Amino acid sequence: MSEKSFGGQRSSKLDTANKAVLKLSAEYSKLKERNSSLVEGIRKLADELHERASREYCSYVEQMRREECLGWEAKIEAGQFGDKELAGHTYAGTLLGRHRALAKVAEEVLALVPPAQEEKERG
Repeated sequence: MSEKSFGGQRSSKLDTANKAVLKLSAEYSKLKERNSSLVEGIRKLADELHERASREYCSYVEQMRREECLGWEAKIEAGQFGDKELAGHTYAGTLLGRHRALAKVAEEVLALVPPAQEEKERG
């Protein structure tokens, strides 16, 4: 094999390798962009879930301030804790359960993506 043909083969292989690198680089850029939008969407979903959890907690606090939920210890001692009070506390428990469930789901969803600082360092 002559030196000239060997050099030509090497040049051809380098061109092929360079094209492959450029193609992979373009694919990487596309994937990075898609990943960025996916991460943004997941963070937005987690924020919305946190907001819903906060609203449920506020509703719970509001419910616990209602007449049927106030002074329950005294009402039990006096034998005045009836269906109205039980329904009020049951509903408050439901609201608190919704808050806890939504907050937990929001945390689980957020755990699917890396923290914002780590993402910037890798970027």
